[in-house]
Amino acid sequence: MDAHRIGVTLALAAAMLLVLAAVALIYRFVAFCLADLAGAPVVAVLPRETWRLLIVFVIPLGGFLYLRFGRPH
Repeated sequence: MDAHRIGVTLALAAAMLLVLAAVALIYRFVAFCLADLAGAPVVAVLPRETWRLLIVFVIPLGGFLYLRFGRPH
């Protein structure tokens, strides 16, 4: 292999690791929001099921909205 191919291969591997890390971070954020929602005695603004759907289907905005507006203060 020449130096150019090795460089491209290393760059591709680094990009794949960054994507994997981002996916893992997003997964953890969604899991945290869902666990917090499940443990909350009451939620604000919207019903619990609506928050759950927002967190799961509108990633990551749904989680941020829940943390900002849905958690009881």
